[in-house]
Amino acid sequence: MNKSKQVFNRLLILIGILLILVIALSYRLLWDKWLAQQQADLLVIGQLQTELLEQRMADKPATAASSLKMLAESLPSALSADNFEILRPSLQRSNQNIAELYTFSAEQFQLVQIDLDSEETIYSGQPQQSGTRLGVDHQGEKVVAALVAFDNQTGILIVKKAVAEMQTPFIRVVAIVFIILVALILLLVKIFRNLVEPVAEEMIGNEQRFRNLVENINEWIFEMDRFGKMIYSSPRVAEILGYDQNELLGYSIYSLMMELDGDDLQALLTRRDKQQASVHRKEYSFINRQLEVVMLEISIECVLDEKSQLLGYRGFAQDISERIYKERELKNYQNKLEMMVADRTLELQQLNRELTDFSYIVSHDLRSPLVSISGFAAELRTDIKLIADTIGPELANKDSEKVKESMTALDETIPESLYFIEAAIDRMNRLIHSILALSRLGERTLNYETVNVKKLLVDTVDAMAFQIEQLNVSVKIADLPVIKTDALALEQIFGNLLDNAVKYLDPTRSGVVEISCEQQSSQVVFYIQDNGVGIAEKDLTSIYKLFKRFGDQKVSGEGMGLTYVQTLVRRLGGKITCRSKPGVGTVFSFSLPL
Repeated sequence: MNKSKQVFNRLLILIGILLILVIALSYRLLWDKWLAQQQADLLVIGQLQTELLEQRMADKPATAASSLKMLAESLPSALSADNFEILRPSLQRSNQNIAELYTFSAEQFQLVQIDLDSEETIYSGQPQQSGTRLGVDHQGEKVVAALVAFDNQTGILIVKKAVAEMQTPFIRVVAIVFIILVALILLLVKIFRNLVEPVAEEMIGNEQRFRNLVENINEWIFEMDRFGKMIYSSPRVAEILGYDQNELLGYSIYSLMMELDGDDLQALLTRRDKQQASVHRKEYSFINRQLEVVMLEISIECVLDEKSQLLGYRGFAQDISERIYKERELKNYQNKLEMMVADRTLELQQLNRELTDFSYIVSHDLRSPLVSISGFAAELRTDIKLIADTIGPELANKDSEKVKESMTALDETIPESLYFIEAAIDRMNRLIHSILALSRLGERTLNYETVNVKKLLVDTVDAMAFQIEQLNVSVKIADLPVIKTDALALEQIFGNLLDNAVKYLDPTRSGVVEISCEQQSSQVVFYIQDNGVGIAEKDLTSIYKLFKRFGDQKVSGEGMGLTYVQTLVRRLGGKITCRSKPGVGTVFSFSLPL
């Protein structure tokens, strides 16, 4: 049986009890009124009959029996002769107050001796006094009687009616009314139940759901009066502060707080009483049962009556001790990390300065002997030419093996060796230049400006037009965005990647290079795709290393281009990746922040 049915059953029992009490009280009041009315009617009948009897007796004197017979001849339709008696209380015997009672029963007159001192009958006391009485008659039956004196109070006319006879119709009417009332009440209860039970069940269900929500929510829900005394506390306070929910009732919320925090909250609520504002997500320190400090985040709003007068406050609080502890821990870690980063940054800056200095020193130290070697090689070429021009014609006429070898050395071997020396010097110069350029990348200040990437790329492709036409390469440029970046750095990135794509195309098929992009929420990704010879998977992790070259070594280059590109992309805040398959082609992609 659910709660709503229990409520209705209790209501029905209560209504039944009230109905019984009302009917019992009504029965008593109506019966008393009915009885009084019957007594008044009997008294009127008695008075009318005595007047009629005295009139007849004035014409013709009569005894009690004859008087009773005259009454029987002129009775009202509602009464019979059995309802009348005549009492003659004048007889005295042996100090006893005895009277003669004349009755008419079963169409026979009877004479009965009555003891007027008996308190149990309607004849006791002073029967000469007219009035009504409730008691028993000479036969022991409970009756209502009207006593009227006549014949100069020498006779008493008694008009009586049995109480049982009077109760029968009354009880019948009351029973019918009771049945009608019960049926009507049951019908009303049924209608009321059918109409109200769904609403009651919904209200009870809502109340139960709200109670479950309040009792199971992680926050501590509370209510307090305008002075801060607790009038309600949810069970969650046991987990947060260690107190039973009923234990705090009547206590001030300020007594549970650190003194300064309690004073602050009290002052805040006092100041806001007039404005009827709320307290939102304020952090305060509370003391739990174990006298430990617990940090709570509190939100409080005012409770107002219909006249907008302040009644109290309602609020909720959640334990943020763990969050505060983690925030402090995180702050400590952050401070330590910042110190470590600062130290590491200083170290890196020092290392960069040392590396730059080292690059300049190495470049200078390498360039000096190269200049000497280049100079001596040039002098040696000049001297060899001078020797060949001077003694060459003389030696040409001599037919000797050694002379021939000498002439071969002067004309072919030594000039070829000098060529290789000069080529090595030239390559060494380019490597030194690349090292210096790479070391200077970190020194140049980036100039961020609005760049039309497609226009920049078109200009870059135009600069490579001769090389592209010679190799019959098709370059396709998709729609590219306008971004804010360093134009020179972006031009160098695209230039190096396009140069690699063109240089390493497959000569057995027409070369195709496609440039596209994908714009994301916080960055843009550029793709440079070619159908060249491709890169082996094992070499993909090493392509950005300094002086590393892969593929056809006949292609000119020092192995610096991709290292240069990766450094520039990183300086712009992006990342570069590569996907490749030998014989199919390569896709370089790099991202730049928006």
